[in-house]
Amino acid sequence: MNVKKFASIVLISLMIISCISCVSKPPVQSGFLDESVQFDDLNIKGEVTFTISNESGTKAESVAPKALAKAFMQAYPNTTVKIDDSSRSSYEIRIVGGTIGDVFWCDSDDAAKYKTQHSALMALDYYIRPLGINLNDVFIGSRGAGMIDGMFYMVPRELSQQALVYNKDALEEAGVSIPQDRAMTWDEFKQICIQVTEESDTGAAYTQVGAQMYVGWQRSWIAFAEGWGGVWCHSEDKYITFTSSPEVMYGLNELVDACLTGWMKPSDVPLSGDLGSKYNGLSSKDYVFQQMGHIQWLTRIRTEYERAATNWDFTYYPQFPTHVVCSEATGYVVYNRTTNKDTAAALALFFLTEAGQEAYHSQTGGGVPALQTLSEAAFWRYPNDEDLCDKNWDVFVAYPECTIQGNTVVRMPIDISNLFSHQNMINIFQQIFAGARSLEDAFGNLETKANELWETLY
Repeated sequence: MNVKKFASIVLISLMIISCISCVSKPPVQSGFLDESVQFDDLNIKGEVTFTISNESGTKAESVAPKALAKAFMQAYPNTTVKIDDSSRSSYEIRIVGGTIGDVFWCDSDDAAKYKTQHSALMALDYYIRPLGINLNDVFIGSRGAGMIDGMFYMVPRELSQQALVYNKDALEEAGVSIPQDRAMTWDEFKQICIQVTEESDTGAAYTQVGAQMYVGWQRSWIAFAEGWGGVWCHSEDKYITFTSSPEVMYGLNELVDACLTGWMKPSDVPLSGDLGSKYNGLSSKDYVFQQMGHIQWLTRIRTEYERAATNWDFTYYPQFPTHVVCSEATGYVVYNRTTNKDTAAALALFFLTEAGQEAYHSQTGGGVPALQTLSEAAFWRYPNDEDLCDKNWDVFVAYPECTIQGNTVVRMPIDISNLFSHQNMINIFQQIFAGARSLEDAFGNLETKANELWETLY
Protein backbone atom coordinates (compact mmCIF):
# COMPACT_ATOMS: atom_id res chain seq x y z
CA MET A 1 0.00 0.00 0.00
CA ASN A 2 2.85 2.40 0.87
CA VAL A 3 4.59 1.58 -2.40
CA LYS A 4 1.40 2.33 -4.33
CA LYS A 5 0.92 5.58 -2.47
CA PHE A 6 4.53 6.60 -3.14
CA ALA A 7 4.17 5.72 -6.81
CA SER A 8 1.01 7.83 -7.04
CA ILE A 9 2.77 10.80 -5.48
CA VAL A 10 5.70 10.43 -7.88
CA LEU A 11 3.32 10.19 -10.86
CA ILE A 12 1.41 13.31 -9.82
CA SER A 13 4.70 15.17 -9.25
CA LEU A 14 5.95 14.19 -12.70
CA MET A 15 2.67 15.31 -14.24
CA ILE A 16 2.94 18.67 -12.50
CA ILE A 17 6.57 19.07 -13.61
CA SER A 18 5.56 18.12 -17.14
CA CYS A 19 2.74 20.67 -17.11
CA ILE A 20 5.07 23.38 -15.86
CA SER A 21 7.74 22.63 -18.42
CA CYS A 22 5.40 22.32 -21.40
CA VAL A 23 3.09 25.26 -20.89
CA SER A 24 4.11 28.89 -21.02
CA LYS A 25 1.72 30.51 -18.58
CA PRO A 26 0.33 34.03 -19.06
CA PRO A 27 1.22 36.69 -16.47
CA VAL A 28 -0.64 36.96 -13.15
CA GLN A 29 -3.62 39.33 -13.03
CA SER A 30 -4.21 41.09 -9.70
CA GLY A 31 -7.82 42.05 -10.40
CA PHE A 32 -7.12 45.61 -9.32
CA LEU A 33 -9.15 48.35 -10.96
CA ASP A 34 -8.87 52.07 -10.39
CA GLU A 35 -11.82 53.61 -8.55
CA SER A 36 -12.65 55.68 -11.62
CA VAL A 37 -13.35 52.58 -13.76
CA GLN A 38 -16.96 52.34 -14.88
CA PHE A 39 -18.90 49.54 -16.59
CA ASP A 40 -18.27 50.96 -20.08
CA ASP A 41 -14.52 50.90 -19.41
CA LEU A 42 -14.52 47.11 -19.01
CA ASN A 43 -13.56 44.96 -21.98
CA ILE A 44 -16.22 42.26 -21.70
CA LYS A 45 -15.92 40.38 -24.96
CA GLY A 46 -14.14 37.43 -26.50
CA GLU A 47 -13.86 33.82 -25.30
CA VAL A 48 -13.40 32.42 -21.81
CA THR A 49 -13.27 28.80 -20.65
CA PHE A 50 -15.74 27.78 -17.94
CA THR A 51 -14.53 24.71 -16.01
CA ILE A 52 -17.41 22.94 -14.26
CA SER A 53 -17.45 19.86 -12.05
CA ASN A 54 -20.35 17.49 -11.50
CA GLU A 55 -20.19 16.70 -7.80
CA SER A 56 -23.02 14.18 -8.06
CA GLY A 57 -21.29 12.33 -10.87
CA THR A 58 -24.27 12.77 -13.19
CA LYS A 59 -24.30 14.67 -16.44
CA ALA A 60 -27.67 16.15 -15.49
CA GLU A 61 -25.96 18.37 -12.93
CA SER A 62 -24.07 20.17 -15.70
CA VAL A 63 -27.36 21.56 -17.03
CA ALA A 64 -27.35 24.37 -14.45
CA PRO A 65 -23.90 25.90 -15.18
CA LYS A 66 -24.49 25.47 -18.91
CA ALA A 67 -27.76 27.41 -18.57
CA LEU A 68 -25.92 30.17 -16.72
CA ALA A 69 -23.28 30.33 -19.46
CA LYS A 70 -26.02 30.66 -22.09
CA ALA A 71 -27.73 33.45 -20.13
CA PHE A 72 -24.38 35.23 -19.77
CA MET A 73 -23.77 35.15 -23.52
CA GLN A 74 -27.25 36.57 -24.07
CA ALA A 75 -26.50 39.40 -21.63
CA TYR A 76 -23.07 39.97 -23.23
CA PRO A 77 -23.53 39.18 -26.96
CA ASN A 78 -19.86 39.71 -27.82
CA THR A 79 -18.71 36.89 -25.55
CA THR A 80 -18.27 33.14 -25.99
CA VAL A 81 -18.21 30.74 -23.05
CA LYS A 82 -16.48 27.44 -23.74
CA ILE A 83 -17.66 24.71 -21.36
CA ASP A 84 -14.95 22.49 -19.89
CA ASP A 85 -16.53 19.62 -17.93
CA SER A 86 -13.70 18.30 -15.79
CA SER A 87 -13.34 16.29 -12.58
CA ARG A 88 -12.20 18.34 -9.58
CA SER A 89 -9.50 15.71 -8.96
CA SER A 90 -7.57 17.18 -11.91
CA TYR A 91 -7.87 20.82 -10.87
CA GLU A 92 -4.69 21.17 -8.84
CA ILE A 93 -2.51 19.74 -11.60
CA ARG A 94 -4.24 21.94 -14.16
CA ILE A 95 -3.81 25.03 -11.99
CA VAL A 96 -0.09 24.42 -11.61
CA GLY A 97 0.23 23.67 -15.30
CA GLY A 98 -1.79 26.68 -16.41
CA THR A 99 -4.49 24.67 -18.20
CA ILE A 100 -7.45 25.28 -15.88
CA GLY A 101 -10.36 27.35 -17.19
CA ASP A 102 -10.57 31.13 -16.81
CA VAL A 103 -13.45 30.54 -14.38
CA PHE A 104 -13.72 27.30 -12.45
CA TRP A 105 -15.76 25.66 -9.70
CA CYS A 106 -14.53 25.04 -6.15
CA ASP A 107 -15.59 25.03 -2.51
CA SER A 108 -14.26 27.22 0.30
CA ASP A 109 -11.54 24.77 1.33
CA ASP A 110 -10.19 24.40 -2.19
CA ALA A 111 -10.44 28.15 -2.81
CA ALA A 112 -8.30 28.79 0.26
CA LYS A 113 -5.77 26.17 -0.88
CA TYR A 114 -5.58 27.51 -4.43
CA LYS A 115 -5.14 31.03 -3.11
CA THR A 116 -2.64 30.41 -0.30
CA GLN A 117 -0.64 27.45 -1.61
CA HIS A 118 -0.71 28.18 -5.35
CA SER A 119 -1.39 31.94 -5.51
CA ALA A 120 -3.77 31.05 -8.34
CA LEU A 121 -6.88 33.17 -7.73
CA MET A 122 -7.79 36.71 -8.77
CA ALA A 123 -9.58 38.88 -6.22
CA LEU A 124 -12.92 40.16 -7.50
CA ASP A 125 -13.59 43.04 -5.08
CA TYR A 126 -12.77 45.77 -7.61
CA TYR A 127 -15.25 44.44 -10.17
CA ILE A 128 -18.25 44.47 -7.85
CA ARG A 129 -19.03 48.20 -8.21
CA PRO A 130 -18.60 48.64 -11.99
CA LEU A 131 -20.60 45.46 -12.67
CA GLY A 132 -23.42 46.72 -10.46
CA ILE A 133 -23.37 43.77 -8.04
CA ASN A 134 -25.30 44.32 -4.80
CA LEU A 135 -23.45 42.29 -2.18
CA ASN A 136 -25.96 43.37 0.46
CA ASP A 137 -28.56 41.23 -1.32
CA VAL A 138 -26.38 38.13 -1.01
CA PHE A 139 -27.18 35.92 1.97
CA ILE A 140 -24.50 36.31 4.65
CA GLY A 141 -23.96 32.57 4.70
CA SER A 142 -23.15 32.63 0.99
CA ARG A 143 -21.15 35.83 0.91
CA GLY A 144 -18.89 34.84 3.78
CA ALA A 145 -18.01 31.54 2.13
CA GLY A 146 -16.22 33.43 -0.63
CA MET A 147 -13.99 35.53 1.61
CA ILE A 148 -10.31 34.68 2.05
CA ASP A 149 -8.00 36.93 4.06
CA GLY A 150 -10.58 39.72 3.88
CA MET A 151 -10.92 39.68 0.09
CA PHE A 152 -13.68 38.31 -2.15
CA TYR A 153 -12.30 35.42 -4.20
CA MET A 154 -15.09 32.85 -4.59
CA VAL A 155 -18.46 33.90 -6.01
CA PRO A 156 -21.13 31.76 -4.28
CA ARG A 157 -23.50 30.00 -6.62
CA GLU A 158 -26.06 29.15 -3.91
CA LEU A 159 -27.06 29.22 -0.25
CA SER A 160 -26.43 25.92 1.50
CA GLN A 161 -28.13 26.19 4.89
CA GLN A 162 -28.52 23.29 7.27
CA ALA A 163 -32.02 21.84 7.58
CA LEU A 164 -33.74 18.56 8.39
CA VAL A 165 -35.74 16.05 6.38
CA TYR A 166 -38.22 13.93 8.29
CA ASN A 167 -40.51 10.91 8.11
CA LYS A 168 -44.07 12.29 8.27
CA ASP A 169 -45.62 8.84 8.60
CA ALA A 170 -43.53 8.00 11.67
CA LEU A 171 -44.56 11.20 13.45
CA GLU A 172 -48.22 10.67 12.58
CA GLU A 173 -48.10 7.11 13.88
CA ALA A 174 -46.58 8.38 17.14
CA GLY A 175 -49.23 11.09 17.42
CA VAL A 176 -46.60 13.82 17.24
CA SER A 177 -46.93 17.10 15.36
CA ILE A 178 -44.19 19.61 14.74
CA PRO A 179 -44.47 23.34 13.95
CA GLN A 180 -44.57 24.14 10.25
CA ASP A 181 -43.70 27.84 10.43
CA ARG A 182 -40.83 27.83 12.91
CA ALA A 183 -37.96 25.73 14.16
CA MET A 184 -38.40 23.36 17.07
CA THR A 185 -36.38 24.39 20.10
CA TRP A 186 -33.57 22.02 21.00
CA ASP A 187 -35.55 20.79 24.01
CA GLU A 188 -38.63 20.17 21.84
CA PHE A 189 -36.56 18.35 19.25
CA LYS A 190 -34.82 16.26 21.90
CA GLN A 191 -38.06 15.18 23.58
CA ILE A 192 -39.69 14.24 20.26
CA CYS A 193 -36.64 12.23 19.21
CA ILE A 194 -36.58 10.38 22.52
CA GLN A 195 -40.31 9.69 22.21
CA VAL A 196 -40.10 8.19 18.72
CA THR A 197 -36.98 6.12 19.35
CA GLU A 198 -38.01 2.47 19.63
CA GLU A 199 -36.19 -0.73 20.58
CA SER A 200 -36.81 -4.40 19.91
CA ASP A 201 -38.43 -6.50 22.66
CA THR A 202 -35.02 -7.65 23.86
CA GLY A 203 -33.53 -4.16 23.76
CA ALA A 204 -30.66 -5.45 21.66
CA ALA A 205 -31.55 -3.38 18.60
CA TYR A 206 -33.25 -0.17 17.59
CA THR A 207 -36.25 -0.47 15.30
CA GLN A 208 -36.61 3.30 14.93
CA VAL A 209 -34.32 6.18 15.97
CA GLY A 210 -35.11 9.84 16.49
CA ALA A 211 -32.38 11.38 14.37
CA GLN A 212 -29.12 10.99 12.58
CA MET A 213 -26.54 13.71 12.01
CA TYR A 214 -23.07 14.11 10.53
CA VAL A 215 -21.45 14.87 13.86
CA GLY A 216 -17.86 15.29 12.67
CA TRP A 217 -18.90 17.64 9.88
CA GLN A 218 -18.08 21.28 10.60
CA ARG A 219 -21.64 22.37 9.75
CA SER A 220 -22.83 20.28 12.72
CA TRP A 221 -20.44 20.61 15.65
CA ILE A 222 -19.84 24.33 15.06
CA ALA A 223 -23.55 25.00 15.60
CA PHE A 224 -23.48 23.11 18.91
CA ALA A 225 -20.29 24.91 19.97
CA GLU A 226 -21.99 28.29 19.45
CA GLY A 227 -25.59 27.33 20.22
CA TRP A 228 -25.43 28.09 23.92
CA GLY A 229 -23.82 31.52 23.62
CA GLY A 230 -20.20 30.45 23.59
CA VAL A 231 -17.39 31.65 21.34
CA TRP A 232 -14.81 29.05 20.37
CA CYS A 233 -13.00 30.85 17.53
CA HIS A 234 -11.64 34.36 18.09
CA SER A 235 -10.62 35.27 14.54
CA GLU A 236 -9.48 38.83 15.24
CA ASP A 237 -7.44 37.96 18.33
CA LYS A 238 -6.22 34.72 16.72
CA TYR A 239 -6.95 32.02 19.26
CA ILE A 240 -9.29 29.11 19.93
CA THR A 241 -11.33 28.55 23.08
CA PHE A 242 -13.02 25.24 23.87
CA THR A 243 -12.50 24.06 27.45
CA SER A 244 -12.23 27.53 28.99
CA SER A 245 -15.71 28.42 27.72
CA PRO A 246 -18.48 26.75 29.78
CA GLU A 247 -21.03 27.65 27.09
CA VAL A 248 -19.01 26.00 24.31
CA MET A 249 -18.46 22.86 26.38
CA TYR A 250 -22.14 22.72 27.33
CA GLY A 251 -23.15 22.70 23.67
CA LEU A 252 -20.60 20.05 22.72
CA ASN A 253 -21.71 17.94 25.69
CA GLU A 254 -25.29 18.13 24.43
CA LEU A 255 -24.11 16.77 21.09
CA VAL A 256 -22.13 13.94 22.64
CA ASP A 257 -24.88 13.02 25.11
CA ALA A 258 -27.44 12.84 22.30
CA CYS A 259 -25.29 10.25 20.55
CA LEU A 260 -24.33 8.24 23.65
CA THR A 261 -27.95 7.94 24.81
CA GLY A 262 -28.85 6.50 21.42
CA TRP A 263 -31.64 8.73 20.14
CA MET A 264 -29.31 10.42 17.63
CA LYS A 265 -26.91 8.36 15.55
CA PRO A 266 -23.66 9.97 14.37
CA SER A 267 -23.90 9.11 10.67
CA ASP A 268 -20.23 9.69 9.94
CA VAL A 269 -18.59 8.36 13.12
CA PRO A 270 -18.13 4.58 13.54
CA LEU A 271 -19.56 3.31 16.83
CA SER A 272 -18.20 0.26 18.58
CA GLY A 273 -19.63 -2.21 21.08
CA ASP A 274 -23.27 -2.65 22.00
CA LEU A 275 -24.27 0.89 21.02
CA GLY A 276 -22.94 0.50 17.51
CA SER A 277 -24.56 -2.90 16.96
CA LYS A 278 -28.00 -1.62 18.00
CA TYR A 279 -28.25 0.38 14.76
CA ASN A 280 -27.65 -2.64 12.52
CA GLY A 281 -30.41 -3.29 10.03
CA LEU A 282 -31.90 0.19 10.03
CA SER A 283 -32.64 1.92 6.74
CA SER A 284 -32.78 5.64 6.06
CA LYS A 285 -36.52 5.89 6.69
CA ASP A 286 -36.05 4.43 10.19
CA TYR A 287 -34.39 7.67 11.30
CA VAL A 288 -37.29 10.03 11.86
CA PHE A 289 -35.17 13.17 11.34
CA GLN A 290 -32.14 13.33 9.08
CA GLN A 291 -29.71 16.13 8.43
CA MET A 292 -30.24 17.89 5.10
CA GLY A 293 -26.89 19.49 4.45
CA HIS A 294 -27.08 20.15 0.71
CA ILE A 295 -29.82 20.31 -1.91
CA GLN A 296 -27.53 18.02 -3.93
CA TRP A 297 -28.61 15.27 -1.52
CA LEU A 298 -32.22 15.61 -2.69
CA THR A 299 -32.14 12.95 -5.40
CA ARG A 300 -30.78 10.30 -3.04
CA ILE A 301 -33.13 11.18 -0.19
CA ARG A 302 -36.17 11.35 -2.45
CA THR A 303 -35.36 7.93 -3.92
CA GLU A 304 -34.96 6.36 -0.47
CA TYR A 305 -38.37 7.55 0.73
CA GLU A 306 -40.13 6.68 -2.52
CA ARG A 307 -38.77 3.14 -2.43
CA ALA A 308 -40.11 2.80 1.10
CA ALA A 309 -43.47 4.37 0.12
CA THR A 310 -43.00 6.85 2.96
CA ASN A 311 -44.31 10.43 3.20
CA TRP A 312 -41.65 12.99 4.01
CA ASP A 313 -40.93 16.71 4.13
CA PHE A 314 -38.35 19.28 5.17
CA THR A 315 -38.25 21.09 8.50
CA TYR A 316 -36.02 23.66 10.14
CA TYR A 317 -32.73 22.93 11.88
CA PRO A 318 -33.31 22.86 15.67
CA GLN A 319 -33.23 26.20 17.46
CA PHE A 320 -30.61 26.26 20.20
CA PRO A 321 -30.87 28.74 23.12
CA THR A 322 -28.69 31.03 21.02
CA HIS A 323 -30.28 30.54 17.62
CA VAL A 324 -27.57 29.76 15.09
CA VAL A 325 -27.80 27.96 11.77
CA CYS A 326 -24.66 26.96 9.89
CA SER A 327 -24.54 27.97 6.25
CA GLU A 328 -21.94 27.85 3.52
CA ALA A 329 -21.67 27.76 -0.24
CA THR A 330 -19.64 26.49 -3.12
CA GLY A 331 -19.00 28.67 -6.12
CA TYR A 332 -16.73 29.86 -8.88
CA VAL A 333 -13.35 31.59 -8.91
CA VAL A 334 -11.26 33.34 -11.56
CA TYR A 335 -7.86 31.94 -12.48
CA ASN A 336 -5.38 34.78 -12.06
CA ARG A 337 -3.54 33.84 -15.24
CA THR A 338 -6.59 34.41 -17.41
CA THR A 339 -5.93 36.33 -20.60
CA ASN A 340 -9.43 37.81 -20.57
CA LYS A 341 -9.81 39.04 -17.02
CA ASP A 342 -12.76 41.42 -17.51
CA THR A 343 -14.89 38.78 -19.20
CA ALA A 344 -13.85 36.13 -16.69
CA ALA A 345 -14.73 38.39 -13.76
CA ALA A 346 -18.06 39.28 -15.35
CA LEU A 347 -18.90 35.59 -15.87
CA ALA A 348 -18.08 34.65 -12.28
CA LEU A 349 -19.99 37.60 -10.84
CA PHE A 350 -22.95 36.90 -13.13
CA PHE A 351 -23.89 34.35 -10.46
CA LEU A 352 -24.83 37.29 -8.24
CA THR A 353 -27.35 38.74 -10.69
CA GLU A 354 -31.02 37.80 -10.74
CA ALA A 355 -30.71 36.63 -14.35
CA GLY A 356 -27.77 34.40 -13.51
CA GLN A 357 -29.40 32.96 -10.41
CA GLU A 358 -32.65 32.17 -12.20
CA ALA A 359 -30.83 30.58 -15.12
CA TYR A 360 -28.83 28.40 -12.75
CA HIS A 361 -31.38 27.45 -10.09
CA SER A 362 -34.31 26.76 -12.36
CA GLN A 363 -32.39 23.82 -13.84
CA THR A 364 -31.44 20.31 -12.81
CA GLY A 365 -28.35 20.61 -10.65
CA GLY A 366 -29.39 23.97 -9.22
CA GLY A 367 -30.23 24.66 -5.59
CA VAL A 368 -31.21 27.55 -3.35
CA PRO A 369 -30.52 31.07 -4.71
CA ALA A 370 -27.82 33.10 -3.03
CA LEU A 371 -29.85 36.32 -3.34
CA GLN A 372 -32.32 37.24 -0.61
CA THR A 373 -34.64 38.94 -3.12
CA LEU A 374 -35.19 35.53 -4.75
CA SER A 375 -35.89 33.63 -1.53
CA GLU A 376 -39.63 33.42 -2.24
CA ALA A 377 -39.36 32.95 -6.00
CA ALA A 378 -41.08 29.88 -7.40
CA PHE A 379 -38.49 28.85 -10.01
CA TRP A 380 -36.16 27.05 -7.55
CA ARG A 381 -38.94 25.28 -5.61
CA TYR A 382 -39.63 22.62 -8.26
CA PRO A 383 -42.89 24.21 -9.48
CA ASN A 384 -43.38 21.58 -12.21
CA ASP A 385 -42.80 18.55 -9.97
CA GLU A 386 -46.06 17.56 -8.29
CA ASP A 387 -44.23 15.54 -5.63
CA LEU A 388 -41.79 18.30 -4.66
CA CYS A 389 -43.57 21.59 -5.25
CA ASP A 390 -45.52 21.38 -1.96
CA LYS A 391 -42.52 20.62 0.24
CA ASN A 392 -41.53 23.15 2.91
CA TRP A 393 -38.83 24.95 0.91
CA ASP A 394 -38.96 27.91 3.31
CA VAL A 395 -36.67 26.03 5.69
CA PHE A 396 -33.68 26.66 3.41
CA VAL A 397 -33.98 30.45 3.50
CA ALA A 398 -35.31 30.99 7.03
CA TYR A 399 -33.52 32.84 9.84
CA PRO A 400 -30.85 34.61 7.75
CA GLU A 401 -30.05 36.77 10.77
CA CYS A 402 -29.02 33.62 12.64
CA THR A 403 -26.59 32.39 10.00
CA ILE A 404 -23.04 31.53 11.02
CA GLN A 405 -20.22 30.26 8.84
CA GLY A 406 -20.10 26.48 8.81
CA ASN A 407 -16.58 26.24 7.43
CA THR A 408 -13.48 26.90 9.53
CA VAL A 409 -11.32 27.97 6.60
CA VAL A 410 -13.13 31.32 6.33
CA ARG A 411 -12.42 32.00 10.01
CA MET A 412 -8.75 31.09 10.33
CA PRO A 413 -5.59 30.33 8.31
CA ILE A 414 -5.79 27.16 6.27
CA ASP A 415 -3.06 25.39 8.29
CA ILE A 416 -5.15 25.73 11.44
CA SER A 417 -8.38 24.94 9.62
CA ASN A 418 -6.85 21.62 8.57
CA LEU A 419 -6.81 20.58 12.24
CA PHE A 420 -10.62 20.68 12.08
CA SER A 421 -10.93 18.62 8.92
CA HIS A 422 -13.84 16.20 8.71
CA GLN A 423 -11.60 13.18 9.12
CA ASN A 424 -9.75 14.62 12.12
CA MET A 425 -13.04 15.46 13.84
CA ILE A 426 -14.41 11.99 13.07
CA ASN A 427 -11.35 10.50 14.78
CA ILE A 428 -11.82 12.73 17.83
CA PHE A 429 -15.51 11.93 18.23
CA GLN A 430 -14.86 8.23 17.67
CA GLN A 431 -12.42 8.23 20.60
CA ILE A 432 -14.93 10.11 22.76
CA PHE A 433 -17.82 7.76 21.93
CA ALA A 434 -15.60 4.72 22.59
CA GLY A 435 -14.67 6.07 26.01
CA ALA A 436 -10.99 6.28 25.08
CA ARG A 437 -10.90 10.03 25.78
CA SER A 438 -13.09 12.52 27.56
CA LEU A 439 -14.67 15.40 25.69
CA GLU A 440 -12.65 17.85 27.78
CA ASP A 441 -9.35 16.09 27.09
CA ALA A 442 -9.95 15.71 23.36
CA PHE A 443 -11.06 19.29 22.73
CA GLY A 444 -8.53 20.68 25.19
CA ASN A 445 -5.77 19.01 23.22
CA LEU A 446 -7.22 20.33 19.97
CA GLU A 447 -7.37 23.84 21.44
CA THR A 448 -3.72 23.67 22.50
CA LYS A 449 -2.55 22.45 19.08
CA ALA A 450 -4.48 25.15 17.28
CA ASN A 451 -3.26 27.97 19.50
CA GLU A 452 0.37 26.86 19.40
CA LEU A 453 0.22 26.72 15.61
CA TRP A 454 -1.54 30.08 15.35
CA GLU A 455 1.22 31.70 17.40
CA THR A 456 3.86 30.47 14.96
CA LEU A 457 2.08 32.06 12.01
CA TYR A 458 2.26 35.63 13.32
